[in-house]
Amino acid sequence: MRLTAPIFTTFGHDFSWRDLILIAGGAFLVWKGLPRSIIMSPVKATPAAVS
Repeated sequence: MRLTAPIFTTFGHDFSWRDLILIAGGAFLVWKGLPRSIIMSPVKATPAAVS
């Protein structure tokens, strides 16, 4: 069995093991990078009112 052989078809697109591995890898990278980008994003601090 090759990784490029179709294992199922959905909405007219054949999915192979290679496709599933690439989708899972991409989802993992997004999952790992999203919290870092949220935490590292600059937050605009409002200055305290001085009376």
